Amino acid sequence: MFEIIIPWLTSVPVIMAIILFGIVAASNNSEGWSVFWGFLLVGALVPIYNLTLVQTVFLVVIYFIVGFLWSFYRYKVWVKNSVDQYDQTYAKKGMAVSHREEYFLRLRPNKNVSLILMWVLIWPFSIVENLCSDLVRLLRDLVKVTFSSVYLKLFESATSAARNKESL
Repeated sequence: MFEIIIPWLTSVPVIMAIILFGIVAASNNSEGWSVFWGFLLVGALVPIYNLTLVQTVFLVVIYFIVGFLWSFYRYKVWVKNSVDQYDQTYAKKGMAVSHREEYFLRLRPNKNVSLILMWVLIWPFSIVENLCSDLVRLLRDLVKVTFSSVYLKLFESATSAARNKESL
């Protein structure tokens, strides 16, 4: 069975699809799915390269070093954006000063370990999503609009008979 799955899983279209799904998951803040697609990508790439144990350990260490460096940057940007968003949202309502310190406590690293860990684990997807965020958002919104209109048409079609019965 593996002789069928491995060649298919390591094909270029499948690897590209896994990368795309990982980037979309990262842009939607779906940490669990991002990690899943990351592990699946590693599983798809491992059979291609015949690495020794020492090479594998070396690459894993490098991967985590880059991941932690990326998480430092992402955390700083996330906190700055969160503070800016808080100020823009609540300053107009006069609530900024009274609740600001309480809000800042929720941004502390110890309250966001899972988010930081997600940035460490899926840094390749996160970097691509950050570099191409506008394009990724455009594609995501296009898919949402396309599918939501299809589902809306299906809903209208399914409920039109019931509506016609009510008007009689």
